[in-house]
Amino acid sequence: MSTKIRVWSHCDDCHFDGLIDYSMIEGEDYDDPDSLGVMLRQDCPSCETAVNTFIPTDLYQEFLAGCQPPKEDE
Repeated sequence: MSTKIRVWSHCDDCHFDGLIDYSMIEGEDYDDPDSLGVMLRQDCPSCETAVNTFIPTDLYQEFLAGCQPPKEDE
């Protein structure tokens, strides 16, 4: 599985709505079906803010189903 996903989302810092990259964080368990959610690193392309953000499990599953793979040069 890729450690980076790109989905349509929202940046709380600059209020950008668009494709935002999320990266998996080393040491996090992304396969626990009983978890309430996961921590992902959010990288906003507009303001370049990088923050760890909690994503509820159901939204994380939507991310995986609708993600766009990052371009090869990124």
